[in-house]
Amino acid sequence: MAETYQVEKAIREFSDSLDDGHDWMVREKARIQELRTRVNNLPSSYSDEMTEIDGYTPTGAFETLAKDMKTKLGTARTALLAALDAVIAEFTAQGF
Repeated sequence: MAETYQVEKAIREFSDSLDDGHDWMVREKARIQELRTRVNNLPSSYSDEMTEIDGYTPTGAFETLAKDMKTKLGTARTALLAALDAVIAEFTAQGF
């Protein structure tokens, strides 16, 4: 049978572990929000290059590849933003 001090210690450690987990979740949510902001701002970070690609007439392999890659990257960015939004929403729904 556990002594009183052992029970108190176990309860304190259990509580501390939960607090650590909560704090970790809050930090991770903040990191995910920062990542979302960075991903969201990518087009403005490369606005000159994106404008250049938009002006291409796909008459050669390079221009065609650039336009195709811009489209693929845009699709990937949209998917990543949706996933990040879903994670942030779940964290928020869970109280973090």
